[in-house]
Amino acid sequence: MKAAGPVMDSDALLRLVKSKLTPEEPPEPPREAMAGVAITLAGPSLKTLMIKRAEREGDPWSGQVAFPGGRRERYDRSLLETATRETKEEVGIDLRRSAIYLGHLGVFRTHTGTMLVVPCAFLMRKEERVEPNAEVSSYRWIPIEVFLRENSRSTYALKRGGENAKVPAYVYQDYVIWGLSYSMISALLGRE
Repeated sequence: MKAAGPVMDSDALLRLVKSKLTPEEPPEPPREAMAGVAITLAGPSLKTLMIKRAEREGDPWSGQVAFPGGRRERYDRSLLETATRETKEEVGIDLRRSAIYLGHLGVFRTHTGTMLVVPCAFLMRKEERVEPNAEVSSYRWIPIEVFLRENSRSTYALKRGGENAKVPAYVYQDYVIWGLSYSMISALLGRE
């Protein structure tokens, strides 16, 4: 039986994550719909919080697994503020009080092509209780190292324009993570 590769300790994982981030505030491209999401890292084993969005008619992200976050509002001074506000609204975690901002991961375009999303990474300094709102059907704290395992990669079948398509995905328990969230995790861990 072939031995599994070495498991990365949490310090090495955190160094890897930090190496992929830009520590400044996220950029503000003009005249584009923008959103901010929070990649929240916590615990000695370095887990990230992911949510399953509630099923809602007309919502292109309905039922998908994602990081907490959402659309930038006019009153948000930055995308960092958007990610922080949306995380508080969706899961009850006040990142300003409980976490350190590590940086942003760049800019990603949604599958609809109508919005740009900036993932902002945070390291929790203290534990907070997750209190999902009506937009969230469930949540999981997923160990980051799971995404580095080959057996975590799979495919997800979806219908696009009347045709079946298979897209790359990560699988953790009952969560199938594909699309934008898959791209963000892959970029964060250098698995693109």
